[in-house]
This record gives sequence, C-alpha cells and structure tokens, in this order.
Amino acid sequence: MAIFNYLNSFIFYSLLIVTVGFIGFSVCYSTNNVNDNVTDGNVNTSSNNVNSDAGTQTEEPRSIPGPSHWHAYPYHEAKYLELLKILGSAMHEKRIDNLCLRHMVYSYTLEQINSSDINHIIISRFSKRFF
Repeated sequence: MAIFNYLNSFIFYSLLIVTVGFIGFSVCYSTNNVNDNVTDGNVNTSSNNVNSDAGTQTEEPRSIPGPSHWHAYPYHEAKYLELLKILGSAMHEKRIDNLCLRHMVYSYTLEQINSSDINHIIISRFSKRFF
C-alpha cells in the first residue's frame, strides 16, 4: 500500500514539474521573441514591411483581415440585417448574441443566400438550434 501512495505522489509531482517547466519555457521563449522583434535594427521606416529592402510596399485594405471583412460580403450582410430585423426581438429576449445569427448566415454560399426560400431555411434552423 505504501508503494501505491509513493507512486501516486511521484506521478503527481512529476506532472507538476513538467507543467511548470513548459510554462517557464513558453514565458522565456515569448519574452526572447518579443525582445528580438523590438531590438531589431533593420527596420525601414519608409516601408510597411519590417526588414524590407525592396522599397515601399503596401497591402490593399480589403486583404487585411479584421472587423471590416463583413463589408467584403454585401449579400451576406444584407441578408443578416434582414433576418436580424425579423429575429432581433426574440433573440434579445432569449439573450442570444447577434454573432450567432451572423455566423449562421455567413455559413451559406452566395448561391444559397440568393435562393428564394433561404429566409425560411435560416429562420427554422436558427429557431431549432437556439430557441
């Protein structure tokens, strides 16, 4: 019985040491990585690209991911706003986030969004899942 207690404590402390080691390694690695990026002397201030000797290079605003990516899909956004008017009050009562509806609308292809019965399909699927 004493052997099992010793074995259990050995396993526990081994896992604890390994976990602390991984956390320490990740903190050291991230700290060194940040310091390498901050102290890099090859930054060209006339360019958007770090360490670039190719001159000024810029990206198109549409290719940058971010909150404005919904404007790249005008049909999906229009359908989302249309369905939000229909389901908005019920969603507010049930405390369902608008992003649930947005995600569901954006999961359909453009051909599906333009179909005639898509409102019925999305509303029934949304109601089944969230109401």
